Amino acid sequence: MKMIIGEREINAKIKEKQQAKKEYEEAKKEGKTASLLEQHLPNVFEMNVANILPGDTIVVEMRYTEMLVPEEGIYQFVYPTVVGPRYTDKDGAEKDIWTQNKYTKEDTYKQMSHSHTFNILLFAASSYVLSENSLEATKKNIKKANKFLSKESGNGVTNLLPALKKALNLPSSANTSKSVIVVTDGYVTVEKEAFKIIQDNLGNANFFSFGIGSDINRYIIEGMAIAGHGEPFFITNNEEAKEKAERFRKYIQSPLLTNISVDFSGFEVYDMFPNNFPDMFAEKPLLVFGKWKGEANGKIHIKGETGNEKYDNSINVSNFKSKNENSALKYLWARHKIMLLSDYNKFYPIRNDEKEEITNLGIKYNLLTEYTSFVAIDQEDRVSKISKVSNTGSVPEPHEWAIIFLIAGLIIFLTLKRLKFS
Repeated sequence: MKMIIGEREINAKIKEKQQAKKEYEEAKKEGKTASLLEQHLPNVFEMNVANILPGDTIVVEMRYTEMLVPEEGIYQFVYPTVVGPRYTDKDGAEKDIWTQNKYTKEDTYKQMSHSHTFNILLFAASSYVLSENSLEATKKNIKKANKFLSKESGNGVTNLLPALKKALNLPSSANTSKSVIVVTDGYVTVEKEAFKIIQDNLGNANFFSFGIGSDINRYIIEGMAIAGHGEPFFITNNEEAKEKAERFRKYIQSPLLTNISVDFSGFEVYDMFPNNFPDMFAEKPLLVFGKWKGEANGKIHIKGETGNEKYDNSINVSNFKSKNENSALKYLWARHKIMLLSDYNKFYPIRNDEKEEITNLGIKYNLLTEYTSFVAIDQEDRVSKISKVSNTGSVPEPHEWAIIFLIAGLIIFLTLKRLKFS
């Protein structure tokens, strides 16, 4: 991050959060122009700029690195500019009425065979379930489901936690795989509690989250998917609803690769994650983050099952060389490490050693985190200087502006590659 005042450029420094705040407040009192960037959530940040004088043009420039993961050969980048409101489970959250209509068509279920079973649980002020036991995907039961959905308008309170618990406790047949699909705009203030429920039930069900609405809380939609080793889906307008629902149905019908394992031989690998790999439901890369020591001359072994066949493939690491254009990888590794430590996994009060590790990662890799902030300070006392040349002695009060903005994507990584940008 850097701040530009006229012809001068002031490069921001990454500091421990409280220290950055202290330096910013001191600069503000001393009449210096300063800017402070803080994180509220992994996808919500606040920018403060102090001592903007009359006629000033202040430019604050930020750069960040984001990993774009292709799916079926298509890359998608999302840059929302809206921070939606948060609601508690006691507050009302108005929903887009159209959201439920696109899921009431019979063709939503037409690919299911009679061996498939399904159920629907609506969560608003209270939870309503279609059936106490899952139903076979017959025409009669599908008609019953459509009638059940048609009675709902999609408005009301968002009571997510009780609904998640109830959905997981619904009985299921033996030797079947349960998938829980959560459809919501996500505007509740129980994000981390929802992640914990999902994390505690890994192995009992596959989790998928479907974000619907023009202003989606991507943090909780993506967080539920990550905690459950599933995938997030988003519908932002009425026109794309049918196509996205169709793509989702095809996506979960059958995984491409299951029981995935990744091993290394011939070189020392450490700080690798994830440790467990979810089933792959689409044509997309298998992502593994890690570091190595010494020469990378070994192999990476990938194993799994595709249908009734075994999958076994090896990658010779010596065939690949480090390149300058891949310098962003270390920042992505650090951002993902922080995500595992804090962003989506704070199911309990964070330990001091975890807080220290996140802080050190933020400072080492120039990352905005929950415990590190960017601060840029112009060392010139501009307010006093203006006061001295003023004939009237009356100086307009400098302003402090607070700007809330949202940066989100498939996974958004707000980083600086270096303290000084070229």
